[in-house]
Amino acid sequence: MGSVVNNRLEAISRGTDLLPGLHAKVHDATWLLARQWQLGELDGADAGSPVTATLVTRYAPLTHWQPAGGQPQPYPGAGPLEELIESDGAALPWRDRVAAGLRLARALRRAGVGATRLIQAYPLPVPDPAVDPDADPAAHATSAVTPDEVAAVGAVIAGRVPDPDAVAAAFDANANALVAAAGGEQARAALAAWRTWWAARQPVASGAWQPADLSYALSAATADATLPIYRAERFGGGTLDWTAFDVAPSAGDPLAATAATTVPATSPGAAGAAGAAVPAPVTSRAIPVPVTFHGSPVGRYWQLEDAQTDLGALDTYPTELGKLLLAEFTACFAGDWYRLPVRVPYGSAVRVEALVSTDTFGVATLVPAANAATGARPWRMYEHSSAGVPAAGPAVAAADGSWLLVPPVLAGSMDSAPVEELVLARDPAADLVWGIEHIVTNAVGRPVRRSEDLLAQGRIPAPDPRDGLPDTWVWRLATSVPENWIPLLPTRGRADNADYLLIQGAMVRYSRAADGTLTSVPVLPASLQLRPGITLPEREVPREGVTLRRNRRLARWVDGSRVRWWARQRSVGHGQSSSGLAYDGLHPTSQDITALGE
Repeated sequence: MGSVVNNRLEAISRGTDLLPGLHAKVHDATWLLARQWQLGELDGADAGSPVTATLVTRYAPLTHWQPAGGQPQPYPGAGPLEELIESDGAALPWRDRVAAGLRLARALRRAGVGATRLIQAYPLPVPDPAVDPDADPAAHATSAVTPDEVAAVGAVIAGRVPDPDAVAAAFDANANALVAAAGGEQARAALAAWRTWWAARQPVASGAWQPADLSYALSAATADATLPIYRAERFGGGTLDWTAFDVAPSAGDPLAATAATTVPATSPGAAGAAGAAVPAPVTSRAIPVPVTFHGSPVGRYWQLEDAQTDLGALDTYPTELGKLLLAEFTACFAGDWYRLPVRVPYGSAVRVEALVSTDTFGVATLVPAANAATGARPWRMYEHSSAGVPAAGPAVAAADGSWLLVPPVLAGSMDSAPVEELVLARDPAADLVWGIEHIVTNAVGRPVRRSEDLLAQGRIPAPDPRDGLPDTWVWRLATSVPENWIPLLPTRGRADNADYLLIQGAMVRYSRAADGTLTSVPVLPASLQLRPGITLPEREVPREGVTLRRNRRLARWVDGSRVRWWARQRSVGHGQSSSGLAYDGLHPTSQDITALGE
């Protein structure tokens, strides 16, 4: 039987000095040069890398904006554009009225007069828990509240809070009489300051929300009448960036004419006079920086790349040109791109007029735009798209999208939890679209889940009209659904080339009296987004559904001031739903089948 012998060679250093190893001396430089020649490293062109760049930019300040279907409005520059666009103008909830009344009471006490007189004259009413908002929609907003919650709220505010709306109306009608009723001249300054604060807190409807599209739509214009109009037609709320805007020719557009005649002094770079000239070109210098991203080639030739991005494992098919182009760009052309910082005023449209690059050899090269180099527009990733046919007709040339709009928007904001959440979902079995109310604001201003609110009121499960009937079989036209499911019905008699419209309907809640009389009340929605009633094209509710949220946003503007407003946001839903609605059925009135007979 043979044996296996393994031999191993080990490098053992006989010296204790580490410097020779750290020197890494090359004893055959010719071999390394030959390897570089074989790999093509010695092949090069007479060109250098860019080290400096000179840019010539021109900008025009944003001066006006216009909600779709509204009138042009000046942009004062005192707040972000999102505040002007997203503010829905809905009435403040009852909780905010309590906070305003407490603020007034504290101000009067600091003035030395107290708030007892105003509280007695203008007490803040507490919502009545016995009122059914479906039977009496004008009683109070949204849903009813439970008696326990009303008792707790009433015990807190009883004799402590005046009605801010009533006090404000009295101040506007006769300020002197209100000052006298509050306690004399000592209360005048406190009342005037509070009235100014309360007026600033009132929501203002922007008019940009389009109920038929479930999104915002607006236009913006600069001080230069030759520049295009910027339109955001499908803005769903949230972060507003330049990508939300398309361009349209300014010829024949009333917004462009209005913006060109007046330049507010608070606009960035504005001269403060009517017809002020557009600022002159600005020349700046910057250092080009190579564009890097995960998977891009490393900068040094002998540097080993990590394995975070494996382009070889990219799963593509011959028809997926997007993936193939991305892989080719990453592997072959990523090292050809550089980025330059360009400082521009917020709230303006900017354009790079010229770019001169200086390389390591001191050669200055004028870099033309892509459309100037080819005479066409083969690549426009960072340009605005055209918004369609211009207002002056198809004879007008398409708008120039090379003027990049830098809108005066927020870098970030604090968004509250949703005070309303509504889901529009399709129900294939019932052939309907449902508006499902998940979160609503109840009558005391507290966001609650609609299902929990109905459960506290004893309205879940929904009252069954079979209750109180003897054991038998009954025919039902339709079954019951949860009361927070509001139907949207497709219209009939549409034109051949028109889309179906979804019109908001209502389910019916039945109740049977002691004498057997059956009464019905339409179930009205509790959310502010459905209470006015909506009519929208069927295409606005895709198969995945739509989620509509309403929340409060708080942020700081560039001058340090705080801005707050109520906003709506649209997002993707959670797919189709099933309500369990069934028509034309025979149903038993008892669970005991033997008691029903034949």
